[in-house]
Amino acid sequence: MELIIGRDHATNRLKVTNGNQSKVFTTMPEMKKDISENHCSITQINEDEFVVKSLKGTTTVNGLDIETKLIKLTDEIKLGRNGYVLPLNQVLKELNSDENVKPSNRPAHRNSESKSNSPILRMIAAAMTVFAGILSSIIGAAHPVVLIIDVIVLFMIIFAIYDACKDKNARKRTNQ
Repeated sequence: MELIIGRDHATNRLKVTNGNQSKVFTTMPEMKKDISENHCSITQINEDEFVVKSLKGTTTVNGLDIETKLIKLTDEIKLGRNGYVLPLNQVLKELNSDENVKPSNRPAHRNSESKSNSPILRMIAAAMTVFAGILSSIIGAAHPVVLIIDVIVLFMIIFAIYDACKDKNARKRTNQ
């Protein structure tokens, strides 16, 4: 589930977009104009881990400016120069209880194989996101497609090495 966090242009309230559905949180305080309509994205990795990525403007986690960061629910996220506190726990509770805004990328039912692989896939996705952030800070503001391709190539190389080592160990056991 990827959420786009920003300011609703009409009401200056917190707006959260999940896929093609959005929710404006009218009970939360107004936001200043320095918070953009697509300020940051938050991707859920597992139950209490998320990756927050700054899209436009200033985003801080625990007082430090970030571009991309792996966070927990207990971390403090602030948006804009004035430090609008994003109550992630409250946002997630309201989104989960709202029938109109549900994660659209989850299948209605899963078989046991995909369920057992999902933590591994989430960890790989988190590692790729963090690695892309590191690459972008090292090589500068490259096009996101270039960063994604670099990360995919790196993971393909790592997987090929792992696969080769696994095959070598399997042959050793067969020969013994």
